Amino acid sequence: MDLASAKMIGAGLACIALVGAGIGIGNVFSALINSVARNPAAQGQVQPFAFLGFALAERQNGSGSSPRRSASRQRQRSVRSRQQKSAPSPRSAASPSTSPVQLQRS
Repeated sequence: MDLASAKMIGAGLACIALVGAGIGIGNVFSALINSVARNPAAQGQVQPFAFLGFALAERQNGSGSSPRRSASRQRQRSVRSRQQKSAPSPRSAASPSTSPVQLQRS
């Protein structure tokens, strides 16, 4: 199996988690519809909790990442970007009057 096939299989398996989020969101809004249908006056009290439930179900999906993981990824990206900025570019190592062709001949 080549790398491209393995990536496709991994992406397909990762999408299985989306089923759980879909079920959770469906449950939240079906409960909202049922409660408003039984007591329309309670819509103002129930609707904020439905939106909170929707947000929590959607966050749980989050591609399997926790806030701690995403924070560590963010730190890694910032360290990499600092390293790339501090590393001299190959162009700056040569003097401005030297062309790449002259460097190859040396």
